[in-house]
Amino acid sequence: MLRAFVADVALCLLASGCSATVAGKPVAGQVAPAPSAPAKKAERPKDRSQVAVLSALRRIDACALVDLKLAKRVSSESSVQKAPLGPHACAAVEKRFGGDIMRVAVGEVQEHIARFRAKPIELAGAKAYEMRTLGELEQCRVFIPVSFDLSVDLDYEDEAGAGLDASCGVLHSWGEYVVKKLRRPGSIKLAPNKRPFAAWDGCTMLVEILPDSKKCKYRPNGTYDPFSGCWALGENKSVKLEVQYGSKDDIRSGTRRTIGGKKVTVRAWSTTAWPSRCRGPRGLPRTAPSRC
Repeated sequence: MLRAFVADVALCLLASGCSATVAGKPVAGQVAPAPSAPAKKAERPKDRSQVAVLSALRRIDACALVDLKLAKRVSSESSVQKAPLGPHACAAVEKRFGGDIMRVAVGEVQEHIARFRAKPIELAGAKAYEMRTLGELEQCRVFIPVSFDLSVDLDYEDEAGAGLDASCGVLHSWGEYVVKKLRRPGSIKLAPNKRPFAAWDGCTMLVEILPDSKKCKYRPNGTYDPFSGCWALGENKSVKLEVQYGSKDDIRSGTRRTIGGKKVTVRAWSTTAWPSRCRGPRGLPRTAPSRC
C-alpha cells in the first residue's frame, strides 16, 4: 500500500508541474529529513520440500481417489470399475465399452501461469483450480495443488453432452471427495508391491538409470500417467521414460530380448526403441525409454 501511495503522489506532482506555492519561509540551519527507506519487497512463500512431496505422492493409491459411486451415477452404463492407467494414475471405466469416464493423475505438472488462466475454487476448504477449454472439444478439468508445480489432476468425460457447467459440477463434487481422502492419507496408502513401479516416479527412476544423470534437467511428462513418465534433457541428447499399464497385446509384436536379466519385447519406431514387459494389473507396466 505504501508503494502504491508513493506512486500516486509522484503522478500527481508530474501532472501539476509542481506549480503550487507553499506558504512559509525556510529556516536557516534546518536539516532536511532523511528520505524514508523503500518498502521491502514481499518475499515469495517457500515451496514444500520437493523430496517430501515426491515421497508422499508415491505413496498415494490413485484408484483410492476414484469416486466409484459418482462414476456410476454419471455413466450411461451401470457396470463401472476402477482401472489403473499406470502406477500413479487411475480411471473409472465402463466394463462393456471400456471407455474412461473419470481419470485422476497424481503428481501432474501445472505451470504457474496455468493458475492465472484457471478459475480459483474451493473444495472442502482446500484451494483448487478449474480450467475450461472452449471450442469444438469443450472440456472441464480441476487440479488440486500439492506444491508450486505439482497437483492432483481430475478429468471427466461427459458422455451425455450436458454441457460445460454440468461437467464442472461433477468435477467439483469429485474434487471434494478427493480432498477429504487426501486429508486421511492412511485410507489411500498404496503398498509398493501391489502395483508394479508404484515405489517410483518417472524422474527419480530416470536419475537412477542414466549414467550421466547430473548433466540433465528433468520434467515429469508421462502420457497416461504423467508422474510415472519423465523427460531428461541434456546438452546433446534427450531421454524419455514412459511407465504405463496396457494389455498383453502390447508386447506380442516385436523382438524378444533379455535386458538386465529380464525378458522384454523391443519395438523400433523410427529411431526409438521401446522395451516393455508384461506383468501386473490390467496387463503390464510398459517402460519405454527413448533417445533422440
